[in-house]
Formats: sequence, C-alpha cells, structure tokens
Amino acid sequence: MVVTPRQGTYPSRPRWTRRRLYLTLGWAAVALVVAALITVGLVWWLNPERHCTEGVEQRGTPAECVGVPDSGTFAFTDDLRDITARIATENANITAEDDKTPYVEVAYLTTLTVRDDDSNSAESVRHELQGAYLAQMRHNAAYSPRIKLILANPGSHSRHWNFTVEKLKARTGGDHPLVAVAGIGPSTPENKKAARALSKAGLALAASTATATDMVAERLVRVAPPNSAQARAAASYLHDEGYDTAALVVDKASDDNLYARTLAEEFARAYPRGTRSRLAERRYEYDSSHESWGNQMHFLAEALCDERPEVVYFAGRGKQLGRFLTELADRPCRGQQDDAWQNVTVMTGDDTSNLSSAQLAESADKGVRLLFTGLAHPRMWDDRDDIPDPAREFAPGGRMAEWFPSDTHDDGQAMVAHDSVAVIGKALQMARGENGSGDPRPDGKAVAAMFQVMISQKAHGAGGYLSFTEKGTVVDHGIPILELVRREGKSGGDEDQLQGTARLRKVVW
Repeated sequence: MVVTPRQGTYPSRPRWTRRRLYLTLGWAAVALVVAALITVGLVWWLNPERHCTEGVEQRGTPAECVGVPDSGTFAFTDDLRDITARIATENANITAEDDKTPYVEVAYLTTLTVRDDDSNSAESVRHELQGAYLAQMRHNAAYSPRIKLILANPGSHSRHWNFTVEKLKARTGGDHPLVAVAGIGPSTPENKKAARALSKAGLALAASTATATDMVAERLVRVAPPNSAQARAAASYLHDEGYDTAALVVDKASDDNLYARTLAEEFARAYPRGTRSRLAERRYEYDSSHESWGNQMHFLAEALCDERPEVVYFAGRGKQLGRFLTELADRPCRGQQDDAWQNVTVMTGDDTSNLSSAQLAESADKGVRLLFTGLAHPRMWDDRDDIPDPAREFAPGGRMAEWFPSDTHDDGQAMVAHDSVAVIGKALQMARGENGSGDPRPDGKAVAAMFQVMISQKAHGAGGYLSFTEKGTVVDHGIPILELVRREGKSGGDEDQLQGTARLRKVVW
C-alpha cells in the first residue's frame, strides 16, 4: 500500500502557523520598503544636489543637477538658497506686473555646483549671484523692459555646457524671450564654446570674470579688464616699486588653460624694459593636467634658487597658487648665509579672487608677499570724485552690506557680475528708446547692437563707466593692485575664523 501525505503519514504544518509566517514576512517587507523610502527621502531633502527640478537633470559622475530651471530659479546648492530665493521673489514681482511693464529673460550662466578642482569657489559663485541680483533690482526699479533673471548651470568645469546651451536656446521664443546671457564663467575652452554657440543663436553676451585675451565671440563683451591689460598694469606697478628682475612661472597645460597661457604671453611682453627690468630667459613650467603637478612645484622652487629674482610672476590658476607658495616659502636657498635668497614677492592675476576666504588665509600664511591684479575692488574709487552710483552700493552702508552682512566683497566677483547684468540692462534700455518707441521686447541681436554705441552712452557699473571696443574689450577700466593679507573675522558663524582678504595697494588707470 502506497501511503500519501494526504492520508496523514507526513504531518503537515498547521494553517495558523503558515498564516503567521506569511504575515511576518509581509510586515518585514513593508518595513524594509518604508526604511528605504525614509532614507531616500532624507537624502533628497538634506542634499539639494541629489534632486533637481523641471528643466534640470542629474548628469555625470558624481551626479550633479545641470541645466536651466523651467521656473527660472533653483537652489543648485544649499549655499545658494538665500540668493536664489531673493531672485525668485523679484522675478515673481515683475511677472505679476507684466500688463503694466514688459519684461524679458536674462540668464546668468556659470558653474553653480563647484567641486574642489574647479578654479572658482562656492563663495565666489555666491558673490557673483549677489552682484547679478543687485543689478536686476537697480534696473527693474527704473527702466524698461524689466529683467527676469534666470540661472543656468553647465556643471563642474562646464562639462555639460552643450546640454545647458540647448536649454537656453529653447527659451529664445515666446512673449518673454531670453535675449541675453551674463556671466559665462572663467576662461576655459568649454566656456568659450558655450559663448560662441549662444552667440550663433543670436543672443547678446556679457562676460563677467572671463579675461583671456582670445576669449572672444560675436555679440560678446567683457566687463573685466583682459589679461593683456592686467599684465601691463602688473608690470607698471612692479617698475614703479623698483622690482628689476623677474621670473615667469607658467602652467604649460595651455590647451586647457586659456587664462594661464595668455597671462604668461602678455606679461612676457609687458615686463622687460631695456636693461633696467630684466625677465629671466628660462620659463619655469609645470603641468596642472598631470597628477604630479604638486611634485613639479617643489622642483620649481629649487630651480628658482639659481635665478633668485626679486619677483616671480605666476601665470596659473589660484587653486595651484597655494602649493607654489608653500614650496617657495620652504626653498632650500632661504637661510642665513650671505648669499641667501631672503625676500621674494609673487605677482599673479585675477584668478586669486576666486579663492574662498579660508583658502586665501592659508595662502597668506606662507611667508611670501603675494600681489595680484584684481577685476574690481570696493575701495578702488576712494581717491576719485567721479564714483559711479553702483559702486556706492559696495561701500560701507550700501545695499550689499545691508542685504548680505555675513559676506565681504573684496574679491570683486560681485562687482563684475553686477556689471555684466548692468551692461545688458543698459542695452535693453537703449534698444527700447528714450520715448519707448523701440520694441518693448527687443531680441538678442538688437540688444547686442547697443554694446557698440555705448561709447556715447556708457553703462554705469560698479567697476567704472563701461564702453567697449569692436572686439568687446572694456575701455579705460581701472585695475586694482591687491596684496593678500590675513585677518581675524567672522564668516557666516559666531566664532572668529582666520580669513584672507585683499588689501588695495594701488589702482592702475
């Protein structure tokens, strides 16, 4: 006889036991799902870079939110929440009054999700948006058409510039078209490509911090003095101060660094002056694209001991400057012997302004005197009577101090960002016409055409009265010579922190 389980030979599990097991497993699965959702939700809430908004997508590794928000504004990082909210409020105000005063869109394009290896810092980016917001507020209070300021993020190193440019181009139609782009970012091949693509799309462009001599495109103006002017100003100051010998240190990764290459070329032309001011024949080079660039700095400092110049001109990015100063401070020929190379000054360009206060403090503590040419400085008008009204906003008691009391703006980033938006605002005002006879919403080409006639109707900027050459270079812009110093101060908290700041030494006009 064959015995089957149904006949009871093998005992089966009671039904109530199976039911309890299934319920336990079910509740465990639910608990796991809930825990996962809570974890994801916390990450989503605490880190704004891990979630995006309409018009903005996560791209790259590590992922970052890039693109142009459909609404116009989005806090790409927690550091930008306050200024983004201010811009969004002003945008809402002008869109609500569209039936009374027309408006157009102006984008501010720059890397808003900076990483450690970007040339600019989160602090400098925040200052840029603060300056752009000031320009928007000043323009909208008095002129037409008004500006709806939108933010555009091409990502770290502008790696996603093409994606972001396409998003911007898609906004050039409709009742409130995008007509101009301010900012652009530092002088890099990616930003140069972005500028040319936007220009080809018919948009007016006003660069804030780009200074490379060959950073040019149709319909592009630059409100900051270019590297050629900065190099001449640096050479002039060094001559006046009696520096007779100089050596040039340059980042030879020139294909990726328009800024360093053009800065070195211009200083090599500007500094030599007969037999009095001599530039060392050897160019001291390093390659920032190589992972061993830090080691190269060590050997550069040793090699400079053979030349022992009075001043070293550093043609490279601010992020590499700190390491160079460290190695130079520890140079082997710095000693007590009779032929010791005791005193040395380093002069460099405006990229130093992109460093944060903490990074500047670290550089200021190296024991080497550091001078640099800035883009602008709040005190550059102290000795002049013809101060432009926007510059007063950066003085003690001005709106920048009122709105952003925890920030200092000695780096000049807010000033040039203000000026890039202000120049576009002036062009919009001119295209609209004194009596409102022009197009209430002029397109990008009409706005850009006004750049070339500003010689008679200069734009009032924080850095000066602005007009431009045919190639878009700013005319007669003062260049501040700054010295890096350190000071105790507060930086967004209650505790004193060591900060670096730029002390104005002279303005070369």
